[in-house]
Amino acid sequence: MLRFILTRASLVIPTFLGIVLITFTLIRLVPGDPVEVRTGERGIVPDLAQCEFMAGTIDQAVRIEAGIRAAQTTPLVSRSGKILGMITTHWSVPHQPSDRDLRLFDILARQAADLIERTQSDDALRRSESQLKEADRLKDEFLATLAHELRNPLAPLRTSLELIRLPDNTREEVEEIRVMMEEQVALLVRLVDDLLDVSRITSGKIRLQRQPSLLSSLVGTAVQANRAAIDTGQVTLNIVLPEIPVMLDVDPTRFVQVVSNVLNNAIKFTDPGGQITVAAELSRSTDARSDDEVVIGITDSGVGIPGEMLPRVFELFTQCDTTAHRSHTGLGIGLALSRRLIEMHGGSIEAHSDGPGSGSTFRLRMPVSETVEDPRPSPPPPVALRISQRVVVIDDNPAAARSIQRLVTALGGECLVAHSGETGLAHIRDLRPDIVILDIGMPRLDGYETCRRIREEFGSGMLIVALTGWGQDRDKQNAMDAGFDVHLTKPADPVALEQLLARVDMRSVQL
Repeated sequence: MLRFILTRASLVIPTFLGIVLITFTLIRLVPGDPVEVRTGERGIVPDLAQCEFMAGTIDQAVRIEAGIRAAQTTPLVSRSGKILGMITTHWSVPHQPSDRDLRLFDILARQAADLIERTQSDDALRRSESQLKEADRLKDEFLATLAHELRNPLAPLRTSLELIRLPDNTREEVEEIRVMMEEQVALLVRLVDDLLDVSRITSGKIRLQRQPSLLSSLVGTAVQANRAAIDTGQVTLNIVLPEIPVMLDVDPTRFVQVVSNVLNNAIKFTDPGGQITVAAELSRSTDARSDDEVVIGITDSGVGIPGEMLPRVFELFTQCDTTAHRSHTGLGIGLALSRRLIEMHGGSIEAHSDGPGSGSTFRLRMPVSETVEDPRPSPPPPVALRISQRVVVIDDNPAAARSIQRLVTALGGECLVAHSGETGLAHIRDLRPDIVILDIGMPRLDGYETCRRIREEFGSGMLIVALTGWGQDRDKQNAMDAGFDVHLTKPADPVALEQLLARVDMRSVQL
């Protein structure tokens, strides 16, 4: 009588081996494994009762009580030498396997090892194929979502351009259109920045610029960044902050980005009439080795998060099925960025929800730097800038160049436009400008070479500004090496551009 126990494989076992029990085992090497498994050599015990290295062990007693008196173990070794498992043969009487028996075990072991290896290879191939299909599906979903999210702000922008063409617009109507266009452009910029930040963080190119920052100021900036979305979404926002000032050691821009992303997520998934609460409280540490921390909770009354999705909400490009019907779902980037940025600060973020329809809460935890008054004075109220600068704009995109020319003219300056490096150099010779705003990616004579020629011919007296879509750290360094004073990434902040045109001290600014 013969029994053969096999996992995910089957072999034909001849019955002439006698009354035996053959056990097939798949293994993972761990401390304490049989020596045969660890060395890849066969082990034979002709009589368990007389076995010296098993004498007095529980294993010996249990086997003899089960009727096992002899055993042999043949490791299963892959073609590459990796040990995959073992075949153990048990006899009910003392027994010394013959050479013929051992050759048979070797044949069985070879067949079993080949079958296991082929099965594992097939399984790995199926898993790889499944992963590729899933990645392809996620890519298609992401591209579809990206197209959707880009069209959302582009549609009102296109309509607004048509509205501006109408002859009977009042000043109030034009201002309303301008504000709306500004909001939609900000949405586009946010989408592009999020995509770029994913790449920067993944490649380790983001460096935090920490400074003591007041919590109330950070939260206020994040709320202001989402004010238009709050008003449009018709949600009620409640803010509860500690009565004492709380100071954090953070990169203000990046920390505001974290809070803003989480708040924006709450706004998108809360129906009109809903509530959102931003509440912060101090958590005193009882451990002298640990700092106090502030816990910022952002709670909404929105659609909620299914339990199975909670562990995945901070993964890139994750979309919740329960929100698929909503008009604004985002790219699935904001929360992933928030987690990575908060962890770079030494903090953490977690999500909680009781399920669909029950809202959600995101908690951010950050060590407290110190509890002191904000030393920074309140910023002065903005004033309308007027300039008397001569400016040359060189950009092969006529629309981009023309828009800056209009801004310069509206502020009171004089401006010439060129769409190539050669023409730009001619304008510079004619106008002798105070400021040159220069694109990088132009055909024939690019911005770097144009800047070098300007410096060679006119020296360092002109302020030369790189205004370009290339915004990586190496692009900024290349610009500085070519002789630029300032690097602005398109689309530039209008306020920063106006200050630059007014010759505010911008030579050390890298935007």
